[in-house]
Amino acid sequence: MRVMVVRLEGLHCGSCLNTIERVSKELGAIKVDIELSTMIGKLYYDNMDEDEVVNEIERYGYKANKLATYDEREL
Repeated sequence: MRVMVVRLEGLHCGSCLNTIERVSKELGAIKVDIELSTMIGKLYYDNMDEDEVVNEIERYGYKANKLATYDEREL
C-alpha cells in the first residue's frame, strides 16, 4: 500500500477532519490518519491521483502540501 504524507493548514475541529477524510476516500484513499496537533496527514491507498486529492482538499478551503510518498512495504 502506498502512503502520501501531507501537511495541512486550516483545520480547526472534528468536522474539518471528517471533510478531509471523506474527500480523500471518495478519491481513492483506503485509510486516512490526521494528527491535528501536528497538522500532518497520512493517506493510505492502492490507486489514487495524489494531485487530484490535494486540489480537492484545497477546493474545500484548506491548504495541503504533499511532503512525501512511499510504499509502506519498504519500511
